[in-house]
Amino acid sequence: MAYGTYGTVQQRRSERDTEAVQRERKIVYGLAVAALVFGVVGITVQAQHAQREAEAQGLATIPTSGDEIDQAATNPATVQAIKSTKGTSVFGAESDGAEQEKWHQDAFFHISGEYERQSGKQIGEGFYRYQHIAQMHKPTTIKLVDTVSKLLNTDTADENGCTPTWTVSGPDGIGGTTSMDVTADSAVVMFKQVGWHKLKVSVCTTAGTTETISTTVMSRYVRREIRTLTDSDREDFFNSLQTVYKVSQADGEATYGSKFRSIETLVAKHLKGAASKECDHWHDDAGIMTHHIAFTLEMEQALQSINPAAAIPYWDYTSDAYIYNDWKHSEIFRDDWFGVANPGNDDHVIDRGIWAYTEVAKNRAGSDSPRNPYGLLRSPWNTNPVAYITRHNYVLGQKDGGWSMPDCSDFETGFDQTKLSMITNKLNGQLHGPVHIMIGGHWSINVDYNVTK
Repeated sequence: MAYGTYGTVQQRRSERDTEAVQRERKIVYGLAVAALVFGVVGITVQAQHAQREAEAQGLATIPTSGDEIDQAATNPATVQAIKSTKGTSVFGAESDGAEQEKWHQDAFFHISGEYERQSGKQIGEGFYRYQHIAQMHKPTTIKLVDTVSKLLNTDTADENGCTPTWTVSGPDGIGGTTSMDVTADSAVVMFKQVGWHKLKVSVCTTAGTTETISTTVMSRYVRREIRTLTDSDREDFFNSLQTVYKVSQADGEATYGSKFRSIETLVAKHLKGAASKECDHWHDDAGIMTHHIAFTLEMEQALQSINPAAAIPYWDYTSDAYIYNDWKHSEIFRDDWFGVANPGNDDHVIDRGIWAYTEVAKNRAGSDSPRNPYGLLRSPWNTNPVAYITRHNYVLGQKDGGWSMPDCSDFETGFDQTKLSMITNKLNGQLHGPVHIMIGGHWSINVDYNVTK
């Protein structure tokens, strides 16, 4: 097997760059530089798009609370104009116009899921402009903060007391949740739609008033580093991935719907984009940034057709570069995860674990996807005749092909680039391609096949 890579050129940041240029470059690079072995973008693309749409509507930030939103919508561009409000509340002083932020009802709520409670960090860790983010298809606890809870009168025996009433409307203005378990000062919600949800709670106060406070929640699929997943979520991911590998396109669509993609369909598409003799459309120049983001989403949607809660995890291999002297010892390559990194048999076939003897499909009759000389769904120049997934960390006798696992300094070099062309060069030639070489390997040449002619 051969794999093309590109040289790297370092450029110093121009002192003439404005802060805006530097910030834009970092945003673009931040969207792109990620461990792309099996996909990563997280919720970044959706968040950036949503914010750009909001700014296009003249909103400095995503709408928040109170009467700001008549009906939440998936796309912030459809949010109706912000209304000015004026009134006196036991939860805040009189406000109108520029004073609105003093009566910021978003701050009355605390939102967390299992992962946030375990890590102590909110989704996005403050990098997104959504005040509240919830993970799709996961129980999310929405709790009134203590300063608000202390002002509630929940004594139903008191004529001025009542049990708080919680309601959630989804992007369609109707639903948006599959279940809601309510207590006096909190609700556990399962969001089932992507987009804006409006949350309201009507309460009785110790001041003898009845009031309604509200906030908005953005529901998103969340991609996490695979080692940070709970055992249950990781097992669900691998189970869904096994289905993608084992079920045909026709049977998968019949069972799971039109979003299903078999691995044969996905590999054939990748080969059409990347294994053309004329040009590698998916890796050269800007192809790595555009095609791989879309391709990752397509595979993620295939997994979600099997398990609606699925989100593709990513592999942060900079951790392995830091922790291990030899990346092959990473737990990524456990038998019950992705399988051994360097199989010991002569054919280099993964021969144990859940991926043992996973077949490489032959291209079906009538398809125009490239294939290797043996009819297998591999690049034409990959003359490996073995019809199973293979791995080897040597390239014609040289360990790791002379590469090392990309680390944080390699990403820093990418951040320092001043041109998009150089960013994409680094993304493929320094951060993505070498990992393929190190894991895939190259152990022999069949001189009888010359696919360049």
